[in-house]
Amino acid sequence: MTVNPEYLRRARDLVSVSPVVYQTLFMKVGEALWHVQHFEYSMAYYLATVLDLSKADAAQRTWELVDSTRKKTSGELLKRLRVKGVLSPEGDAALTELIRERNWLVHRLQEEDGDAVFGDETLSGLLLRIERLRKTALGAQKEFARLVLEWTKRQGVSQEQIDEVSLLELSRKRKKISCTKS
Repeated sequence: MTVNPEYLRRARDLVSVSPVVYQTLFMKVGEALWHVQHFEYSMAYYLATVLDLSKADAAQRTWELVDSTRKKTSGELLKRLRVKGVLSPEGDAALTELIRERNWLVHRLQEEDGDAVFGDETLSGLLLRIERLRKTALGAQKEFARLVLEWTKRQGVSQEQIDEVSLLELSRKRKKISCTKS
């Protein structure tokens, strides 16, 4: 099968996009996904530790419960928060919107807004939308972390103990990464 060279030239001109545009877009998408994943982890951690874990089995089951909760989708986690009755109407609406935007980014960005790379105004609007999602995810992650920290302190754990465990966990992760590089 032969392809008309004139068609190829004209089509290439129509779909040509600067590599800088793609670099910028992919960097922003990557940043947003990074923060969305941190948000999802903090929501799962909040559910597992604050809402699902009993004090009696906390030491033995914490990480097991967190790991199993993290395997749920954001939508499933939101449903569980609703069932637990811990969301205000505003909080529910904000999380619903955040998850809707997350799903757009992960599943529909290219299909619905992929043509934005062909125009400065449309690209600018797309990048702003992605940046709003990143900031919203970061804010939600910080809020869940704050709630877990407050709850942990109410259980009688001091800030020093929290810091010690956090540093141990970070150190463990760092060593795990170093071992995989060797």
